[in-house]
Amino acid sequence: MSLTSFDLAIGLDATSLNTGMAELHSKHHDAVFTGRESTQFNGEQAVLTWDVRGAPTVVLSAPSQDEWDKATDAGGKRPPTTPLPSENVLRITLTNTDAALTNAGQTTSVTGKDIDVYGAVSAKDGKLSVTVLAVRLDTAGMDSWKAFFVQHLVIPHLVKAGGNALSQLTIPTQELFGEKLTLVPDQALITGTHLVLATAADIDGNATPDPLAAGFTWPDKPLWALFSRRLIEWVLDRAIREKALGKQQHFSQSAKPLTISADYRLRGYTGLRLAADSLTNAQATLDMAYGVNISPLGIDPDKCALFNATKSM
Repeated sequence: MSLTSFDLAIGLDATSLNTGMAELHSKHHDAVFTGRESTQFNGEQAVLTWDVRGAPTVVLSAPSQDEWDKATDAGGKRPPTTPLPSENVLRITLTNTDAALTNAGQTTSVTGKDIDVYGAVSAKDGKLSVTVLAVRLDTAGMDSWKAFFVQHLVIPHLVKAGGNALSQLTIPTQELFGEKLTLVPDQALITGTHLVLATAADIDGNATPDPLAAGFTWPDKPLWALFSRRLIEWVLDRAIREKALGKQQHFSQSAKPLTISADYRLRGYTGLRLAADSLTNAQATLDMAYGVNISPLGIDPDKCALFNATKSM
C-alpha cells in the first residue's frame, strides 16, 4: 500500500509511539487500560475485569506466521480463521496484564501476563483506526480450565477493548488567523519504520490534495510532519491577510550623508504561489501604496528635489 497524496502527513517511529504510550498509560491508566464488563457464563451472570499494569509497547511490523498461528481471534478461534494480512499490521504488547472472572462466587484469574495484540491500521471516520485481528497469550503451564477461560473469555473481551483503546489518534479542527481549517485523516500506512497518518484539508471547499511528486520518499527522522504546497500557500495567504494586508508600515534608516524613510501599505495581491523550486520562497503580484523620503546631507526632505512622492505598483 502507498499514499498518493496528502495535505498534512504525520510520521512516528516505534520509539515515538512507545513514548506516547507510556505517557498515555501514566496519565490515563484507569480510563483506558482497565475494564469491567458483565457477561454470561454457563447461563449465569459473570463479571470479567482486566488491568494492563505496564505501559504497552508497539512494534511496527506484522507477526511471523508461527506467531499468528498461535493467536486467537475475536471468536475464540486458534489459529485465527482469517489469513495473516500482508501489510499495514502492527503488534502491541499489553504488558503485565491481570484478568479475572467472577462467577457463582468463584473467581478465576491470571496475573502478570504479556499479551500480544495484532492489529490492522487504517483511517476511518476521520481518525486513526486499529482493528484488532487476533491476540496471543502464552497459556503454557495453565490447567485446562484456566486455558479455556483465557482463550474464550479473556481474549475476546480484550480484542474488543483493545480496538476501542487503540483508535484514539485524530487531528482536531484547527483555527488559524481567525479561520477554521478541517484536516480529515483519510489514509494510514505502516512503512516498515514509521506509522504515517495522512490528512486532506478542506481548503475553500476543495478537499483534494495535490498528488505527490515522482520519486517522493518519507523522512527518516523519529517524528516528522510534512505539508503540501497548497496547504503552505493557504497558511501564507491567511498570514498575509491577518498581519499585513491594509496595515500601514514605516521604515527609516540613516547612514551619512543620507536619511531614508518610507511609509507603505499592501492594498492587495493576486497569484500567490510558492516558487517552483522552493518551499521557502513565494511570489505574487502586489498592489502597494508607498511614500519615500530621502534627505541628503541633512536637507529638509520637503525642499529636496530628488523626490518626495507616493506611488503605486
